[in-house]
Amino acid sequence: MTYLELVQKAVRKSGSTLDEPSTVIDQTGLLFMFVEWVQEAWKEIQLERLGLHFRRVRDLTLSLVASTDEYTLPATLESVNMRSLTCHLAGEEESPVTYQSYQYWRMYIDKYERQEGKPQYFTFGPLGKLIVWPMPNDAYTIRYEGILLPQEFDYEDTAGAGTSNALEPTNLPDQYHDAIVWQAVISYAMHFEDGSKLQEAQAKFKPYKKYFEDRYMDDVPVDTTALYSTYAHGAYTYG
Repeated sequence: MTYLELVQKAVRKSGSTLDEPSTVIDQTGLLFMFVEWVQEAWKEIQLERLGLHFRRVRDLTLSLVASTDEYTLPATLESVNMRSLTCHLAGEEESPVTYQSYQYWRMYIDKYERQEGKPQYFTFGPLGKLIVWPMPNDAYTIRYEGILLPQEFDYEDTAGAGTSNALEPTNLPDQYHDAIVWQAVISYAMHFEDGSKLQEAQAKFKPYKKYFEDRYMDDVPVDTTALYSTYAHGAYTYG
């Protein structure tokens, strides 16, 4: 379902007497609140621990340039799996690129003349830039896994005309879009203190949540520090 279709269905399932909107743009009153409730519902699902599955993207690539060791990662990226980086030239085998702390880079690399070659190590600078060494001596490609920032429906469409009606939830199969609808109806019921509708919406949402957790949620390791050692982007780390 598109953003507009999600809002329309949320209005229907809420039991409200409102007419279904024909657009999510420039709505007012209660319809505007439905537009926001759907937006918030999708963001809430993505921000839960299981939501990392919907935002995890593998096989991301970064093109390196000879004699350049600092690179800006995409603005849509929240974090990087620090154990996933590999480096290769076209047609050649990939080799791992190992993380070292920024303090190590400052103390043992930054103060000296840079050696050139195939990058073997990387770190993150204070502004979140990826720094590699040895300095690339060719047009290498780094491949990695990352976590994207939560998708938001509320941004301009390609024509710059405002919120797009046609945006769809990223990485969420169509058959599970009703999870967003019922999460939005929960917000509606809580706003109007409608206990009966709240109970219905929570019951409808529960099977989706259980399915997501059973199928997608990673097991928490006994050593919880492991959660904070795999993903990082600049100063931000989490598992």
